[in-house]
Amino acid sequence: RTSDYHSTIPSYYHIATITLANQYDIPNVLPPAFYACALLPADEVLNGTVDGNNNRWMLTDEDKTRCINGRERMKLLRRKQLQVPIGGIDDEHSDECGTINSCTGSFEDIGQILDETWSLPESADVLSDINVHIDDEITDNLCAQCRVWFTGKYDAVRADLWSTLVDV
Repeated sequence: RTSDYHSTIPSYYHIATITLANQYDIPNVLPPAFYACALLPADEVLNGTVDGNNNRWMLTDEDKTRCINGRERMKLLRRKQLQVPIGGIDDEHSDECGTINSCTGSFEDIGQILDETWSLPESADVLSDINVHIDDEITDNLCAQCRVWFTGKYDAVRADLWSTLVDV
């Protein structure tokens, strides 16, 4: 799963989805709505937002707390993603890599970029595709086997994070 969809949807939509899902007891839409809401600017989470018809959408105090706590938890979960490039090539995979020194340097570059990107206060988007954070030219410096291995590991962490979001 990828979270890139949220940037094209107006922010009031996520708050309205949570409000209406609670009102009409539709819990299955809450995890993705809370995820997207946790990525909104704090002032919109705390003060609400207005839709195109001038309707003000506000979260309950409990839902505000859940969003803010979820954002902080997601920032911690990012560290798990960062372990993929920082950990480098594992022993099992290193035999398949034909250019281990070059790939190790590229993993260090990727780790540095992710660490800088994720240090930004607004960056809690743990489900985003790796290409949102890393230019293709950097992953192109990896050999084909390492590129497949790395994106597979990164996507596996994303899938694991998705499954834990209900707990967030």
